[in-house]
Amino acid sequence: MTKTERKQHQIQKQYSALERLRDAIRFDAGNRTDGDFASNGKSIYSQLLRLEGRGGRLAEAMCNRPVTQDEIDRNENAIRNGVIRALGGIPKGFFINKDPRGYCLKIDDLGKHYPTIQIHTDFGGYGILAPEITGE
Repeated sequence: MTKTERKQHQIQKQYSALERLRDAIRFDAGNRTDGDFASNGKSIYSQLLRLEGRGGRLAEAMCNRPVTQDEIDRNENAIRNGVIRALGGIPKGFFINKDPRGYCLKIDDLGKHYPTIQIHTDFGGYGILAPEITGE
């Protein structure tokens, strides 16, 4: 399999996993939403990728300059609202990682909360909602 073929396979796998995650969140009794949310995996991934960039810029800013709590709260609320728009709700175990060396949109203990959903994970075992997919 070529690198391009691997990358395409990984992208399709991520799209499918995000659709299953959206469906699991949508029908979770404690987190049900009936509003707008992204209709397909590609749309979900695109929205989450933009939010990942916003979170990464916030994490980097927190390392490089003084950041007010208001600025942190405003950005985190915007990110959470974006995740709700993309997935129809907040996934169980979701958190915003503020370490600029890694991804920021993560799910803690993915296997416990969503055992049948196989999304990209980091070395710590956290589920990554919007990984950079390279085909490696």
